[in-house]
Amino acid sequence: MRFLADLGHTGPIYFVGWEMLAELEREIDLLRHNLRGIDFYPECVARWLSHLVYAHALLVLTAPPESEPVLSIG
Repeated sequence: MRFLADLGHTGPIYFVGWEMLAELEREIDLLRHNLRGIDFYPECVARWLSHLVYAHALLVLTAPPESEPVLSIG
């Protein structure tokens, strides 16, 4: 994970444009597949991941294709 791994060290992190949103989607998938390896409270991890998936999906579904979407985390 290139961007999400920076959270907690730097912030906020900005995903600008469709290419970066696609990168965020790949990072969300990596995070989802490696949940058991995250040494933190399961409820917090699940809540954070669900909010991240929601924010990403809402932006992708509502932003016009010709726009330059921006999602900031942190």
